[in-house]
Amino acid sequence: MRVRSANASAGFTLMEVLLASVLLAIISMLLFGTLRVNISLWDRGEEKTLQTSRMMVVQNFLRRQMTQAVPLMDTNVDGNRYLRFSGSRQQIDYIGLLPHNIRGGLYHLHLYLKALDSGSELRLAVFTLGADYLRDAPVDDVLLMDQVEVFEVAFLFQEMDDVQAERWMDLWQQGSMPKLVRIRIKALGEPYWPDIVARPMGRVMQ
Repeated sequence: MRVRSANASAGFTLMEVLLASVLLAIISMLLFGTLRVNISLWDRGEEKTLQTSRMMVVQNFLRRQMTQAVPLMDTNVDGNRYLRFSGSRQQIDYIGLLPHNIRGGLYHLHLYLKALDSGSELRLAVFTLGADYLRDAPVDDVLLMDQVEVFEVAFLFQEMDDVQAERWMDLWQQGSMPKLVRIRIKALGEPYWPDIVARPMGRVMQ
């Protein structure tokens, strides 16, 4: 009968220790890799949530502003009547209401893109109704969004209720409101947002 010595059963062999160390290292690497992937997915999900939230806030604000733009007629220094709603590819001038968390009340508003070295900013300059935005300083200049790569505006023109004569225009200096206003936005490093399409008030206020 063969008897194992006490020293042989007192501990692990060197091979067993090495094997256990290798297995422990492999398990640690797997756990660390899984944790790192989960953290990366969490960060990407959080970033996506922030992007979506920002998009919804800006879109809702701009859509509401265009829908509630007041079609107000005024008289210039030459005595000619004109509509206080105009725009081009990267700006819109209109009379609108601001929410109370900004200023509250009726103002002349200038929505425009400000180009910077670090990326363009979408801003809303606020003027009193009697001010000239080309000469007077705004009472406020609100940053709506930074890191803007694309900001494009278009106005839908319709000739005498003729649907066949509809066309999108980059410049609006008409005596009437456009049928629709379309705003296209792309943030830096993000895909294009869904177009903002709003129908302004149609009846001109004299």
